[in-house]
Order: sequence, then C-alpha cells, then structure tokens
Amino acid sequence: MSNWKKFFSAVDMTEGRPWERIVLFTIPMLLGNIAQQLYNTVDSVVVGNYVGDNALAAVGSAGPETP
Repeated sequence: MSNWKKFFSAVDMTEGRPWERIVLFTIPMLLGNIAQQLYNTVDSVVVGNYVGDNALAAVGSAGPETP
C-alpha cells in the first residue's frame, strides 16, 4: 500500500532534473490522448459500418474539438 501512496503523492516539479520531471509529467497525458484517439477511431468504424453515412457525419461533427 505504501507504493501507491508514493505514486499518488505530491511531487515538487522545481527540484531534480527538469527533463525527468517533464517526461514523467507527459506520459499520462500521452497515454490518455492515445486512448481517446483509439476510442474515436473505433467509434467511427462501428458507426460507419453498422449505422450509416448520416450517422457517421453526425459523429464526426460532434467529436472532440481539436486546437
């Protein structure tokens, strides 16, 4: 249980080597973005194959905004 507490404890981003902190900070964001992209791809494939063109257009127009 102590390993989980260490994993979720506060981290001072101003101490230590900057590149290590940056990499550790970006890994969860990268994994989240990959999971979201995979979900959107599977959603588009399923809707496009089983529901139809109009539904696929609706899914595409209601998708997440990209900056």
